Amino acid sequence: MSIDRSLQQQLSRHPSIGLPTLSLDSTSQGSRNLEVLLATMIEENRRRDEHRDARMERVLLQLSETVTATLAGRAAAPVLGAQNFKVMPDLTKNIQNFTGNEPVAEAREWL
Repeated sequence: MSIDRSLQQQLSRHPSIGLPTLSLDSTSQGSRNLEVLLATMIEENRRRDEHRDARMERVLLQLSETVTATLAGRAAAPVLGAQNFKVMPDLTKNIQNFTGNEPVAEAREWL
């Protein structure tokens, strides 16, 4: 397979590039075609890099904002120490109904 045919097959997969047909010979036209190819490749790489850089900038900005908001939320939230820790019992299971007919000892225990 010639270089021209291989290159044309690759370019047909990426029609947005739109490079001229190339023929590699020793004439000045062949030289000019290579220059055009090289210039086009450099320009396409520059565009790709700019697009990638813009996307990365957006991602990093969002990440930075998320981390900053998370850290700010942690700083604002009070830290619970052992002194502030309290256990809340499940009132539906642990405490029986008090009717007032129980003995005094059970009444004290209930309170």
